[in-house]
Amino acid sequence: MEKTKLIMEVLYSEYGSILETNCYKANKLKNKYKLKTKDSLSEVNFLFSQRSDILHLVYSYTNLEVEKLHKKSENKLLAKEGENELKVPRPSFIITDWKNILTLYGLNYKNLNGWFFKVESIDDLEKKIKDTYSKAIEIIIDLNKKLETPDGLLGILFKNNELNEHLDVYDAINILATSKSISEERLLSSYSKITSCIQYKNITKDSKLEIEKYFNELMTIDE
Repeated sequence: MEKTKLIMEVLYSEYGSILETNCYKANKLKNKYKLKTKDSLSEVNFLFSQRSDILHLVYSYTNLEVEKLHKKSENKLLAKEGENELKVPRPSFIITDWKNILTLYGLNYKNLNGWFFKVESIDDLEKKIKDTYSKAIEIIIDLNKKLETPDGLLGILFKNNELNEHLDVYDAINILATSKSISEERLLSSYSKITSCIQYKNITKDSKLEIEKYFNELMTIDE
């Protein structure tokens, strides 16, 4: 616990304080930061495992209307299968692996790899996070602005997946839910765009079926 506290103090002094300046609120341990509005929730987590000594930077953004549609369609599918309703968060966009987003911002992710590493010492920590966290915080603040609108959210979700070999099913569901929040016509357009992309062709039949199921459910939902 002492090592965790020390690490969080270092992170807070350099980066958590910047998040607070940008209206985030930290928890008591200063490892989780939240920025909530009536329409969205932005979260930044400094995740440290005492077992492995791994420090992981994670960002998520939730459009509350999109989340509502995501969960509604998910729970309708679960009900059809006789499963209980889930009451878990469904962020609209998550960064656990920073390679794609760093690339989208024109940065070389190979030189900025301090978002996931083993902390050997506090000196080691400060060296490894220096460049990565500075850029990551800048990106987070910019993303919060870009993701404010459904169109901005769709743009980032599509661009992020264009860098993948395989389409991310969770992202695909969020693309569909975001599109539904705009209009049924947009939902149809996005589904067509998803199913015609190269990344979609590289996923399994089960994954394609899952995306299709969510699309069909979203088509039946009356907002």
